[in-house]
Amino acid sequence: MSDKEYFEAVQLFYEERLKSQLKEKFRKCEGCQGDKHFIEEVGKLIYSCGKSSKSKGKCGPQMTITLAKYLYYPEMKEDVSKILNNYVDLKQFKDVFSKEEIDSHNEIKKYNEELLHKCKKPFLEKNQLKQRENLIKKTHRNRIQLKKDQTLLISKIQKEEDEDKKETLMKEYIQINQRIKEEYEDLVKSNKPLNQFIVIEKGSVIKHELMNIEIPEVIEPDALEPEVIDHKSWKLKLNKNLTKDEINKTIKDTLNKDLLISRILRHFIKNDILIKDDYLTKIRHDKDHLENRWSELIPILMKSGVENTDKHHYLIDVQYSINSSIIEDPGIKPGYITITKPWKKLLLELK
Repeated sequence: MSDKEYFEAVQLFYEERLKSQLKEKFRKCEGCQGDKHFIEEVGKLIYSCGKSSKSKGKCGPQMTITLAKYLYYPEMKEDVSKILNNYVDLKQFKDVFSKEEIDSHNEIKKYNEELLHKCKKPFLEKNQLKQRENLIKKTHRNRIQLKKDQTLLISKIQKEEDEDKKETLMKEYIQINQRIKEEYEDLVKSNKPLNQFIVIEKGSVIKHELMNIEIPEVIEPDALEPEVIDHKSWKLKLNKNLTKDEINKTIKDTLNKDLLISRILRHFIKNDILIKDDYLTKIRHDKDHLENRWSELIPILMKSGVENTDKHHYLIDVQYSINSSIIEDPGIKPGYITITKPWKKLLLELK
């Protein structure tokens, strides 16, 4: 799939959603009982029509968009550089570290080296840094030569007695000056802002063959009863009132799994803080999604109060039920995060 097709599909999703929010006539397809659905999931957009009342199979899922995944190059480079610059060869301390620890340490180094190498090339190509460098060098060389030519012309102008020849030399001097100016302007125009984001996984679009899709029976509300839409409220399945037993079961189930949030919670049972370097080297595994970088981790461990956003956060039902985020607000660009007292108490009770 081309980038053009992908971006056109994303644009269509949001255009159709906006139209359905602005005017009643755009909320349903012709012949549909239900409204169009615009579903936003983590990494995915789903556009679906309502269930058809005239002909089964005519309406339903329209397209599913798997969003592209991006990596912010400066942050990645900074994190990788810290790890590689602070690398210590543990083989020199075989009496202190086990073979498994040494191998794990070396794998982290290898992974970060490969990550940097893998991302550097597309970053250079996307921003045409090699071409920019060549243009700067070429402009610099030309300017030096043109300045030399102007210096020689000045000398000739000063020595020339014939007024017509002197005028010709002066025009030539001005022409060179104009050329220097134009080359500098071309250089300035080429100095566009860098695109700091790299695509690490391309997006895709599945356009469903609607005639072949069997639309499941949907229990609809009374068709004769008009739907009252409150645009100030959310229609979300977010349980803010879990019982104590439900909370305990949710936490226990999470602790017994090998998920990123599971490893974070197990760390917080023994520690009150989680340092950024420990997260990158000990908690986060290669199999975890690349978007779970330090900067993306912090917001999803906290409840913001904006439910439409919070519904994708870690253990959000529990966060709302005990009225506490998992971590304290760490501020801007933190080097560590701290577990909140209610969550620490909860984890210790289940230890």
